[in-house]
Amino acid sequence: DTLRPIMKHAGELALQLRKEGLTSEVKPDGSMVSNADKAVSDFLIAAISAAYPGDGIVSEENLDVSGLRAQRTWVIDPIDGTKHYINNGPMFAIMVCLFDEDPVFSVIYHPALRRWYWAERGKGAYIKDHKRTRRLHLQPPHDPPRIIHGEECPHKVGTEGGKGIMVNYVYLDGADP
Repeated sequence: DTLRPIMKHAGELALQLRKEGLTSEVKPDGSMVSNADKAVSDFLIAAISAAYPGDGIVSEENLDVSGLRAQRTWVIDPIDGTKHYINNGPMFAIMVCLFDEDPVFSVIYHPALRRWYWAERGKGAYIKDHKRTRRLHLQPPHDPPRIIHGEECPHKVGTEGGKGIMVNYVYLDGADP
C-alpha cells in the first residue's frame, strides 16, 4: 500500500505547517486557501507522480487539468475543510480518489483525529481510527448523501461533505452491494 504512507506524511506536513503559522487568502470562488493547502498539494502531486508514473493528477490547488486525459487519474483535495484547519480545528482531511473510466477507490485521512476512511470498487468502504477498523454500511444514494456506520460513531454527511461524496462515488459503482 504505497498511498497510505504518502497521505500520512501529507497529514504530518499539514499539522507541522499549522503549528509553524499559516498564511491564507481568498480564492476567486470565495473559498479560503492557505500556504499549507498549496504545500500539501505540491507534496502529494510529487509523491503520487513518483509512485505511479504515467497516471494523471488533478488537484484542487493546481489548475492544470491535463491529468484528466490519462487513462488513470488521481483527484486530490489536499486539505478539505480549510476554514476549519485555519481556525485550528480537527475536522479537516486529506482526500485522494483514483479514477479509471469510473471511480476505483478513495482514501480520506483526518490527521488531527488519526482517522482513515476508504472505499474500493467491489470491496466495500471502511473506517479505521486508533482503535480498530470497521466496515461502513452504506445506504443507497440520497440527497443529501449519507453514511451510516455503527452506533458509536454515526455520521451524516451533507452535499458539501467530500467524504460522503467520494465514498458515494465508489459505492455507486458497486463497492458495497
